[in-house]
Amino acid sequence: MAFLPHLPHHRSLLALLLAVTLLSFALAVAPSAQAAGPFFCTATEASAGDGSASHPWVCGTPDQFQAAVTRVCRAGGGVLYFVFPEGYIQYQVTADCNTRAGSAQNGQPPDTGVGLPLPWLLTAGALLGLTLIAAGARLTMKTAAPSPGIHPSA
Repeated sequence: MAFLPHLPHHRSLLALLLAVTLLSFALAVAPSAQAAGPFFCTATEASAGDGSASHPWVCGTPDQFQAAVTRVCRAGGGVLYFVFPEGYIQYQVTADCNTRAGSAQNGQPPDTGVGLPLPWLLTAGALLGLTLIAAGARLTMKTAAPSPGIHPSA
């Protein structure tokens, strides 16, 4: 790190950056490894998908809905969202195939918007901050005024 030789505590800043990066990756990866799903089905699709939000299962008939519930049950249980044009209904499916329905909700199911990669955003922000600090330190070193004491040519 030749560009940070005079920046005080530059090693502690780098250690903090590394700690924030590792923590953000740990927090982002842990929830995704906890359970399968959520799963999605809809009566508005014409062909079957994989149960994801972008490719939901078809469940326009009671038999199709029961097939979707069975798939969630075989996956160990989880949340099944039945999505319709005005909103959705959340179903909790247990591992023994019991199903508990929630009430109809307006809008889209939770976490179905744009998935931003939080660890990468945090890392990019931290690197941008460190770069600005280093650039500021470098500019300060180049433009530092001589001390108002003894002049070297005297």
